[in-house]
Amino acid sequence: MRYISMLYALVLGVPVVSFAQIPGSSERQVQAGSRVRILSPVFGDRTQTGTVVSSSPESLVFRLNAESPPQTLSTSTITRMDVSIGTRAHKMKGALIGLATGALVGGIVGYATWQRPTCKNPNGGFGCIALDFGRSGDAAFAAGGIGILGTFAGMLIGARHTDTWAPVITTTAANTEH
Repeated sequence: MRYISMLYALVLGVPVVSFAQIPGSSERQVQAGSRVRILSPVFGDRTQTGTVVSSSPESLVFRLNAESPPQTLSTSTITRMDVSIGTRAHKMKGALIGLATGALVGGIVGYATWQRPTCKNPNGGFGCIALDFGRSGDAAFAAGGIGILGTFAGMLIGARHTDTWAPVITTTAANTEH
């Protein structure tokens, strides 16, 4: 009986411990050198992406690129800010999209361009060798061939690295949520 009550206590304690370890409930500190995406009325309705030079509770100094001069922005004017937590490629997703698109296009083209084979010269060469798989068979072969090409094209496109963004709680956003 003692083991069962200890097991219940352990099971009830695990969700509390794991919930306490979830980041995002507290304000994130933006470090110098971090890539950030900022939405502010100063920029109009567009977000700006740059690298943080320095940050304090009152202001954020960042550069849009290596050649641009540093810009200072008051934290009270920041509507939303996201920080890059790394980059990743999407090769598998690109390959699957390329396969699906290539197979669909190949199947449609193969089905639309099918013609019944005719033997023009039965005595020439190897005779008249004509394999006819029908309209559906040609569509399937074209779908497979172009689908394979689409898979490689999708993998190449998906190999480009993109940022993964995490929101930063700003003082303005925290005040509007309450």
